[in-house]
Amino acid sequence: MISEKMHAQVSLEYMIVLSALFSVILVFMPMISETYDAGLFEIDVLNAKNFSNNFSNSLSELNFFSDGARKTFEINPLNTWEIECKNQVLKITITNSENSNEKIITSTIPDNITCTLTISEKTKITIEKQFSKISVKHS
Repeated sequence: MISEKMHAQVSLEYMIVLSALFSVILVFMPMISETYDAGLFEIDVLNAKNFSNNFSNSLSELNFFSDGARKTFEINPLNTWEIECKNQVLKITITNSENSNEKIITSTIPDNITCTLTISEKTKITIEKQFSKISVKHS
C-alpha cells in the first residue's frame, strides 16, 4: 500500500508542476494578446481592401446601367473605418483605438463622386445611379 506521505508528495509535485505551467502561460499572455490584436487588425485591413476593389468595380458597372440601378454592400468592420470619396479617389482609413494602429488604403474610382462616412459597426452602403449621377447612401 502507498502511504499517506507518498500521496502528499505526489499531490505537492502535481501542484508545483501545475503552478509552473500557469506561470509560463501568464508570462506569454501579453505577447499572445498583442499578436491576436495585430491579426484582427490585418484581417480588417484585408476586408477594407476587398471592399475598395468591389466598390470601384461596382461604380464602373453602374456607368453602363440605366437610371435606378443600384448596388448594396454590407460591411462589418472590426475597427473604425473612415471612407472618403472625392476627386476620383476612394480613401479608407482604418483606425484601432486600443493600440493606435492606423492604415490608409487608397484606390482610384471611375466617377467623381463625393462622400464621407465613418463606420464602426455593421452597415449597408448603397450606390445608386439617378439622373446619370451616382450617389452613396448608408444605413
